[in-house]
Amino acid sequence: MADVTMPRLSDTMEEGKILRWLKREGDRVEAGELLVEVETDKADMEVESSASGVVQQLKLAEGETAPVGAVIAVVDAGDGTGRKAVSAAPRQAAQPTAAAKPPAAPTTAAKPPAAPTVLPPATPAERPTRAAVSAPPTPSPHPKSTAASGTSPAPAAVSGPQPASSRGDAVKASPLARTLADELGVDLGAVRGTGPAGRITRRDVEQARARPPAGGAASGDAGAARREDAPSTHGSVASGGVRRVPLSKMRASIAKRMTDSKREAPHFYLTTVVDMDDAVRLRAQLKALEVEPSVTYNHMVLKACADALARFPEVNARFAGDAIELLDEINIGIATAVDDGLLVPVLSGANRLDLVAIAAQARVLAEKAATGRFTSADLSGATFSVSNLGMFDVDSFSAVLNPPQAAILAVGSVKQRPIVRDGALAVGHTMSLTMSCDHRVIDGARGGRFLADIKRRLENPAALLLPGGAPA
Repeated sequence: MADVTMPRLSDTMEEGKILRWLKREGDRVEAGELLVEVETDKADMEVESSASGVVQQLKLAEGETAPVGAVIAVVDAGDGTGRKAVSAAPRQAAQPTAAAKPPAAPTTAAKPPAAPTVLPPATPAERPTRAAVSAPPTPSPHPKSTAASGTSPAPAAVSGPQPASSRGDAVKASPLARTLADELGVDLGAVRGTGPAGRITRRDVEQARARPPAGGAASGDAGAARREDAPSTHGSVASGGVRRVPLSKMRASIAKRMTDSKREAPHFYLTTVVDMDDAVRLRAQLKALEVEPSVTYNHMVLKACADALARFPEVNARFAGDAIELLDEINIGIATAVDDGLLVPVLSGANRLDLVAIAAQARVLAEKAATGRFTSADLSGATFSVSNLGMFDVDSFSAVLNPPQAAILAVGSVKQRPIVRDGALAVGHTMSLTMSCDHRVIDGARGGRFLADIKRRLENPAALLLPGGAPA
């Protein structure tokens, strides 16, 4: 017998929620085969079994929560060796990037997760619409994975109305949107998605629920019905004209971590303005050469940061109480907006990647953020972070440190602005960079030299094409 336990799927994970069992009691499961889908404080993740055998017992029903390390299933290994505890394994990519090395974990004990690579998008058979399942005292049979059995999923007992659409499983929708559609009885096949590539988001489901039925009252302005700034009303309680919206796991995690960061880490901020004229020309030249994937200004910033961190290892560090830990691996977190908050997927081994490779890896991470198909390696081990709001026409801002990292870089928009060049007023493309630093680790002069190095690399962008970056 083997006890499968709740794995730690991210740096900050303390508990996980069972979203969907991919095996039923009595099913055969192999080590490395997908066993369950788990919701963490950052994302929904598919988890593999660490043991081979027959599933004897599912300890939790779908919708129930357990702390990291708790037993969630029992597998009969059939080898007569007795019972031992093994942790379920997060789904990892099959072929790690050749240049990437295991990144340093943000805790003292190093954990070597695999480098992020492309995972195929889910098919309708792999990701059937989830149902909100009531938790009986003894777990009831759960839908069997069609990927493993080749059969249609068994129906699950649900606590709410079900969508009637036969197209519900084929549409593109985020995991949160699917769960919410199940709870509200919204037909996903009739919802128009406003997310990337027409993907249905939580807000789309909420708007579809609030929209008057066809043939009813006046439909009003369709654009207004899909306002991007419309607040979530799911689970809210009206009282005296105030709507209370319970925090999602992700939003609660963001609230706790950012509050802890501002309270515990003494922030200070450094700002510089970068002349981006040469970077604009380089990007146009790469586009004319049809270089794929296309390189953006953010990719240039990521490359400049990776090369600068290799030169200034004291910035690639973290505060550890009675010591400062300098980290060998350079793994850059990329702040990414998602339906219900913010994720920071990790560009592992960034200093070993050239500019085009960084663009390719960053796009893979962006696609995973859009589909919610992360592995634990994609969200763990960042040693430095970049947050870019330039695409929202934000000139400059200050970001909050993402503990235990010692610095984060906030990137503004690239625009034509008045500048002084050679003593004369001119118009040029500029970009603002603001670095937030943990004063326990980084002093002003050290942070200033590091930021100046990033600026120098961006103002001489041809060096970003060199394997080792610009010389010192």
